[in-house]
Amino acid sequence: SLKYFTHMMLALEFVPLTEVSHIFSLLKNDAPEALSPIIEYFEKNYVLGVIARGRRRGIHPRYPPEIWNQHQAALTGSHKTNNVSEEWHNRFQLVIGKHHPDLYSALGEFQK
Repeated sequence: SLKYFTHMMLALEFVPLTEVSHIFSLLKNDAPEALSPIIEYFEKNYVLGVIARGRRRGIHPRYPPEIWNQHQAALTGSHKTNNVSEEWHNRFQLVIGKHHPDLYSALGEFQK
């Protein structure tokens, strides 16, 4: 089902880094045909990039697995970057007293 497949794709972030391409290939082979454009986008931007063919050079993925993979963080109990960043922004908004401070308000608070 589509829901099951989506959950499998999202779970890639917890696969060991060395296994991401292999597991992605398995998922790609089992993907419903209707999802081909999404799979290709994900492959190009997050997993493999563009494979070199003939004279065309290969291109690394825009967001390689080394950036988004959380396998090691899950094993060690490390924080995910987003949670720590969001916590910092929430505290900063409390200090400033605004949810969307303009540049001058933010700079003024940094100078304090």
